[in-house]
Amino acid sequence: CESDEHPYHAVYLDAYCIDKYEYPNQAGAKPKAKVNWSKAQEICSSQGKRLPTEAQWEKAARGTDGRVYPWGDYMDGEKKKALKKKYASGAYSWNVSPYGAYDMSGNLWEWVADGYDANYYQNSPKRNPKGSTSGTSRVLRGGSWNYSPNRWRSSYRLRTTPDLRYNFNGFRCARTP
Repeated sequence: CESDEHPYHAVYLDAYCIDKYEYPNQAGAKPKAKVNWSKAQEICSSQGKRLPTEAQWEKAARGTDGRVYPWGDYMDGEKKKALKKKYASGAYSWNVSPYGAYDMSGNLWEWVADGYDANYYQNSPKRNPKGSTSGTSRVLRGGSWNYSPNRWRSSYRLRTTPDLRYNFNGFRCARTP
């Protein structure tokens, strides 16, 4: 793990729902890229949803067994090759998390609601952590096609400006049932 992913700890979350695919949440669709954090929030809100917290995103990706990648603990050559390019939502049946969320590794980085704090995990609550409210940086999760496989790990956190709008970042929405 990277230094901002420590310490490894248990987190308990109330029930929530997270989209099965990256926005527009449709199998076979091209995920929407070049969306900054504010626009991602706005789109989720227009659907009666919101961006997931980091904790929600990570649980949806890792499951309860703490897997390294959404599909399991190992990266092989086939997966590495497949994830090094953009693809339609749900294109790879193996790239699915234990909760049925597709493409949480590779394809696009995904915005989460949280602000970035490198030391947040050292002091975060064990129940429903909402993320840092200090600073101006935001968090992207999941890695994208143009980054190294190390960044496709479910625990990897990318610190960036909320204004980032490149062809490698997108989002998925969540809601409280």
